[in-house]
Amino acid sequence: MCAPLRPEHRQCGGWVLTMTSGNYMYFSRRWQGQVPVAILFWRDMLAIGSLINLTATSLALAVIINELHAGFAVALHLAPLPFNIFLLAALNRAPDRNTLHMAIAVAWFVVMTLV
Repeated sequence: MCAPLRPEHRQCGGWVLTMTSGNYMYFSRRWQGQVPVAILFWRDMLAIGSLINLTATSLALAVIINELHAGFAVALHLAPLPFNIFLLAALNRAPDRNTLHMAIAVAWFVVMTLV
């Protein structure tokens, strides 16, 4: 259980989490263009996003192999789609993006959605 320090802070297992930084602001910082394109593109999209998508696809394949409902497999495979759309839109909104980043991002989006 997290112990409150101040209304905007929480302490969990030696970590102090603030309501104005860290994981609480993950989506809004990216949407507002406050994260450098290099971090958004390389870490968030290509590393973390790909890992999430590969995990979802692996689970979907496991469902198919175990002969469970195909709709469940499709739902698992498409579960990361909202996050993928968010990453693509956030990169598109980034002020210092370039054409190469966007071309690779669109190709990544298509591959992660179809494969």
